[in-house]
Parts: sequence; C-alpha cells; structure tokens
Amino acid sequence: MQHESDSDDRSERVLRWAVAELGIAGIADGFGRELVLDQAPATMSPPEAAIAGRVVLMRRSRPTAGQPTAASSFDTLTAAVRPGSIVLVATEPGIGATFGSNIALHVACLRAQALIADGPARDVSRMAHVPLVCGWSGSDARRPSGAVMQEVAAAEVFGRTWATGDWYLADADGALQIPAAQADEIAGALIDAHRDEAEFASLVGLAKGR
Repeated sequence: MQHESDSDDRSERVLRWAVAELGIAGIADGFGRELVLDQAPATMSPPEAAIAGRVVLMRRSRPTAGQPTAASSFDTLTAAVRPGSIVLVATEPGIGATFGSNIALHVACLRAQALIADGPARDVSRMAHVPLVCGWSGSDARRPSGAVMQEVAAAEVFGRTWATGDWYLADADGALQIPAAQADEIAGALIDAHRDEAEFASLVGLAKGR
C-alpha cells in the first residue's frame, strides 16, 4: 500500500473541493474539455454523488495460461485498497457481473470512496443500501466464475488508458480523468485562484496570509 506525500494529501483535498464546489463542468471549463470522459458508468448510486480520488486499478477477466491469480477478489481488494481511493475496474465482456453487493460492501469496509466499473453489476436493488458510491453499466445476474479481480498497473477503461494513481472525478454531469502527472499542477492552479477564500484556505491548509 502506497503512502501519500504532503503534496498528494493537499492535491486530494483540493480536487475533492473542486468537484464539490465547481463541478465537473467548472473543472472542464478551467482545465480543458479533453479531461472529460466520452464514456462513463450508465448508473451511479447515489446518482447525485460527487467524488474525486486516486484510482486503484483492477481488471476482472479470465486468466491466461500461466498467469498467477489471487485466491479471491476479496483478497486482492484487501491488499490494494487504501482509504479514500476509487476502485476502478476494467471488465472482460461476457464474464458475468463485475461486482455485486458483497464486493461493494467489502470495498466500503476498506474505506474506499467509490467502486466504479465499465461492466455490469448484480444485486443492483441492494446497491442503494451499501454505504459506498458505486458505478456500473447494465446488470447481469451471473457470478463472474473463474474471473477473479487482479490489481494491474494499466488498463483501458471508458475508452481511456488508466494507471493506478491517476485521478477519477465525477458528479451528475459526467466524469473526467486527471493523469497522476498533472494532478499537482491542476491543484496548484486551483490554490492560486481560490487562496483568498477563507473556507477554501482552511480546508486545504494554507497558512494565513500566504
């Protein structure tokens, strides 16, 4: 599990503030529409959720010959998820549901911020009762037999190449990707633009008068 630097911690607070106060539309206006995803989960629960966090990247697919596999998706998630992260899952088509309410509840207990997948979910009627923001596309009652979640360094999700450590931001207007290398730059620009606002300065830990 990675430990955040002070810069990472400040960037997280700034970007969470931005998605709550400016929204995806405001961030896109300020930093470029190319950040906005053309694809996003068809369903979000709750639908009005606003989230911003570093991704922990997973792939749910059938293993190839000779590929090591984890004992279970629960073991993989327990080892990889950190508090405040967003679990982003690339799903092989046709394997069944990417996740159900039990996986979602487990991710919630690991104190992640959200569980987002480009594939279908099961137990969808129960998702509203899970204390976690969840996103998925479609439903499939089948368990993903033989397709355990694996942590990966990079994967294609929602038409973009993602790496663990990139940032996923979303609200009711849509979602965007901030590559890890750009997060501090964008957070710094937001600090410069809003440092005179007392509530913002207090939230992100700016020294008084700085």
